[in-house]
Amino acid sequence: MFIGFFLLGPGTLLDLSLALFVGIAVGTYSSIFIATPVLADLREREPVMQQQKKHAERYQAGQARQAGAASVASGSDVQDAQDIQDRATVSAGNGTSATGRPLHPSVQTGPRNQPKRPPKSKR
Repeated sequence: MFIGFFLLGPGTLLDLSLALFVGIAVGTYSSIFIATPVLADLREREPVMQQQKKHAERYQAGQARQAGAASVASGSDVQDAQDIQDRATVSAGNGTSATGRPLHPSVQTGPRNQPKRPPKSKR
């Protein structure tokens, strides 16, 4: 548009480029600030989204309780470091994560296996 404006003159191309620019600006604003919140509000009525919201609230409440209990229970940084080391020791090799949750069967607990390639002289 800008090249056409400068080569052909300010006639119709100026009006067209202004209309295109305004359309792009209004469309972008609408997509970001209007359509997205409306879609989120409409999706909150679906049973799946309500269930997911309840699950998230329960999870956040549990995390807040754990954080509050941990800050009260641990009196120093040495205790925090010991807790982290104990969790790492417990979770090493028994199929659970550092938080004690079971790992998915496809998760590797050891080092990542790299593909074996022959040396350049053998290729």
